[in-house]
Amino acid sequence: MADAPVTQGAALEAFYGAATAEQYAEMMDAEMAKVVADLDLVASLLPADATILDTCVGSGHYLAHLATKTPATLEGSDISDAMLATARARLGAKARCFCRSVRSILGILHTIAPSTPEQAQATLRRADMLRPIDGNYGAILNNFALHHATRDDARRAVRGWARALAEGGVLYVSVWEGDGAIDFSGHDGDTTNPMAGMRAVLLPEADLVAWLTESENDDDGSPGLEIVRRRRVVEEEMGGMVALYVVAQRPRVMSTATTT
Repeated sequence: MADAPVTQGAALEAFYGAATAEQYAEMMDAEMAKVVADLDLVASLLPADATILDTCVGSGHYLAHLATKTPATLEGSDISDAMLATARARLGAKARCFCRSVRSILGILHTIAPSTPEQAQATLRRADMLRPIDGNYGAILNNFALHHATRDDARRAVRGWARALAEGGVLYVSVWEGDGAIDFSGHDGDTTNPMAGMRAVLLPEADLVAWLTESENDDDGSPGLEIVRRRRVVEEEMGGMVALYVVAQRPRVMSTATTT
């Protein structure tokens, strides 16, 4: 089946400008109560000396909460300069400058948050969440962003995040669950709202779970993850859309001691 069209590129970046970033941050102040338990679970599962990457950092709420729970190194990326500025303000001294630019296939990483190196605990970059990721992360997060990707791109992203986890590393993903397109114009009955022209898609739960748990024998060679927590929430304020939250972990390899 062909991928459904989604709004990407310059149009998507333009939508997540200063006004949207401010509204999003206000919304997340209230929404955090829904995810604190999940984030605390993520923190409890982290391997030693972990680095946490939020691939769509938005207003920085998730990293700010995790900073109170773990000494892990924090990284965040987003396609929106306005969102990154909001995240930098929330993270304060924890946000630092990443002092180089790297061109990737789907985005440009560049500096946005200078601060004193001695205080630096978080790195923020401008980058597309669909870019290839190299690393050995203790946790990777993606919060309600995969609806902006085609099905094929979403699968590649999820498999890439799984591949970039360290042993015992955790992937925390939340999506709008279902099948078909999202009609943003109908959520509040106002077809003149700024999201009315946005094209995005729902993600079936079965697809996400399959992508997370695909074994290392599959075509991309990445490890399968184990589902630690999975929950669905009907969001009445979003017209009854279903929010799906999944915490998955890369299995640890148990060493076998030999005796003589």
